[in-house]
Amino acid sequence: MNSILIDKIPTTEKPIPGFAGEVTSTALAKHQETRTTVKSRYKWIIRCLTYFACGSCLLTFYLGNQIQPTQLVNNANDPIVLAARASLPQKIRIGTFNVHALRGRDGVSRPELVAQMLQAAKCDLVFVQEIRCPWIEGNVPQTQQLAELLNENYAGEFESQFLPTEQMWFHPYFGSGLLSRIKASIKNITPLPNTRGKGYRQMIEIDVPIQEQTLHLLCTHLDTNQDHDVQLKLLLEKFDSMPEPKILLGDLNSTQTDPLLKSLLQETHYTMKRDWIIPRGINSSQTTIEENDLASDHPLLVVEASALED
Repeated sequence: MNSILIDKIPTTEKPIPGFAGEVTSTALAKHQETRTTVKSRYKWIIRCLTYFACGSCLLTFYLGNQIQPTQLVNNANDPIVLAARASLPQKIRIGTFNVHALRGRDGVSRPELVAQMLQAAKCDLVFVQEIRCPWIEGNVPQTQQLAELLNENYAGEFESQFLPTEQMWFHPYFGSGLLSRIKASIKNITPLPNTRGKGYRQMIEIDVPIQEQTLHLLCTHLDTNQDHDVQLKLLLEKFDSMPEPKILLGDLNSTQTDPLLKSLLQETHYTMKRDWIIPRGINSSQTTIEENDLASDHPLLVVEASALED
């Protein structure tokens, strides 16, 4: 009975003029409430996406700005070969040069001057350290820059290989490199111990044919801090285990007063400051020690090597 009476009570809501059909004030209020809810949800979604984008940018910047170890992937059974078509030499001029990212002591970049020094020394193969591959310059390794400059006078004979040890902004940016106009095979790349999260180092084994022999090169750039002695010991152990003829070369960050190098000083060695070339089982003579503070804070050290006669 009560339900029948309630059903017969007339509504007090009237249609709102200006709308198609009969739209009551209650329906309009619900519609406006729905629109407000949808707008709030859109604002919440946009706010979340904005926070996510900002957080992603900050995380990318943080991770990209971190120095991480890296190295060239290398397989001893499939070595990286430079200047494979070059004829076999009777004598070769081998150099080591810490090029200080192609900057002199004054901080000015002079790649042309570095290339001129290498050309004047008549290098056939040179192991270069402190090479960079700046993304702001198109990710072109400085070894490639030097090879291009050298080939202006060597008719394309020089080939280059960047040997990274560190990456930054998700690509290799720092390490060593090889420039060669004679056949050279990069056989093994071994990372050296590191405990301080930067200053990553490695040792590189390179085979070079000379006359009817194979000359084994062990190249490196050692750290200057707490990892130095451990790295040097491992390097010397590796060098002792290699067959002759062989040469150890690079920036060892050690002078002749380093007790770990005492045994090596009894035989032929070439050094200036912290840069070394140590030959064993091969004829050698020092040909060049050149310093130029406008090119680097290290000297260019070059020796001429030839196979021992039977």
